[in-house]
Amino acid sequence: MAICDANRERAEKLAATFPAKVYTDLDAMLKGPTVDVVNLLTPNHLDRTAVLACARAGKHVITEKPPAMSLAETDEMIEVRRKAGVLFACSVQCRVRKAVQAVKRAREEGASGASCRPTR
Repeated sequence: MAICDANRERAEKLAATFPAKVYTDLDAMLKGPTVDVVNLLTPNHLDRTAVLACARAGKHVITEKPPAMSLAETDEMIEVRRKAGVLFACSVQCRVRKAVQAVKRAREEGASGASCRPTR
């Protein structure tokens, strides 16, 4: 596992909770032979550049929606990943949905996983 952040202190703080190597440069991290998948958590306007770099480095990549600032940029990302033979996924966060917030509250209050199951 690796964590890349332009802010080394922030990356090191997060890495202290995981067995992760810290990078402050995406290109340096992408050269790492043990990195197979990159999960981008960047502002939307930076995703395109990072996705293209990951795909060109032969890394599978996950980003959050929207994947790019335009359909043309998204199409470019898909084409580059296709040529590189890697997977590209876009996650849709649901943090603000009431059901997700209820599960989060239940977890924070110490409820067991069984009590967090949805009812019919």
